[in-house]
Amino acid sequence: MLERPGLSDLDIIMEMVRDVGWPHRADDVSIAMTLGNPWVVRRGPDAGPVGIAVWWAFGETAGRLGLVIVSPEEQGRGLGKRLVRRCLDEAGDRALTLLATDEGRSLYERHGFRVTESSQRHQGVLDGARLASPRTRPARHGDHDELISLDATVIGADRSAILRHLFEVGQTTLLMDDDRIGGYVVTRAFGRGSVVGPIVASSERDAIELFEAGVPAGIVRVDRPLWANRFGAHLTSRSIAGHEESKVMVFSDWPTTTSAFRVFAMASHAWG
Repeated sequence: MLERPGLSDLDIIMEMVRDVGWPHRADDVSIAMTLGNPWVVRRGPDAGPVGIAVWWAFGETAGRLGLVIVSPEEQGRGLGKRLVRRCLDEAGDRALTLLATDEGRSLYERHGFRVTESSQRHQGVLDGARLASPRTRPARHGDHDELISLDATVIGADRSAILRHLFEVGQTTLLMDDDRIGGYVVTRAFGRGSVVGPIVASSERDAIELFEAGVPAGIVRVDRPLWANRFGAHLTSRSIAGHEESKVMVFSDWPTTTSAFRVFAMASHAWG
């Protein structure tokens, strides 16, 4: 049976997260569920969940699918297919995007998702001091609406609810071109350390400056598009090594954008 999860399901969901080796903390999963539209599948009315999927609405035209997990002992029974189908049905006419592992790719292809590009996870502890840039400054509350508008022009959809959460829990830094915002980065706690992302900029040079302005001490994770080779080389040179790659997949026609800015690091696999 498919239904909405409750707070009492979080412990069992976290067991599934650990079973598949994901780094999410309970807070990470709880917020993801709160900001999105979660579904779980159970074996019966009194049973705990054995699978979960969440989708997030980016306005009326687009959204994102993620946190798709089926307990290892329950895989191969079509439960992932049912969860994805329910999310697609509820999302309606929205275009959806996601990140897929090699193992999960065929599930999404069967639902009409297609690969558009690749992403790579970088993770490590920064080697050396941060490289300060005079062009950066901390964001102020009054900057948030402008950042949300900029982000919408870059991705072609409205993810304001996600961004307002990130601004609240993270540290946001701006790159300034004279008196204009030339990009931004958000850093926040996630998993075993911190995530640096999103990074939105108009060039890899600017993305590198934002990374250096936002990177914290400790374990650092950055999810960057594979085409950003210069940025990836910089991360590697700073001991933030590249690890597994994932496929960016899209269902239906994603809204077009002509912005000169691009996303050089994602907020998370779930949120882009």
